[in-house]
Amino acid sequence: MARKGFVKGDSRINKEGRPKGAINRLGADLRGDIIEFLTENFDSIKDDFAALKSPRDRIKLFIELLQYGLPRLQAMELTDNIDKLSDEQIDELYGKILKLHNNGYEKTNNKRRTEG
Repeated sequence: MARKGFVKGDSRINKEGRPKGAINRLGADLRGDIIEFLTENFDSIKDDFAALKSPRDRIKLFIELLQYGLPRLQAMELTDNIDKLSDEQIDELYGKILKLHNNGYEKTNNKRRTEG
């Protein structure tokens, strides 16, 4: 029976490892599928988001979706700290997120109007 795993001194072992900046194809494909799913179901997701009554639930959903657009570490930091915020802080954060989103939405629409 063949031995599994690395064997010390095996000349076939890549001692350099994965090149810096190399993309994990499986992860990139999965990320692409998730983004495609979110894009195709965006209207439904927006409706579900709007149906959430609690600002805390809205922010948690926002953060969970945000992780697919931002590096995972940032999303984890926000998720870990969200439970430590008071309801007033949650409301303030939610208002800031909405303001940033609306400003981005307005810029996108203004750009489309000037280009179109």
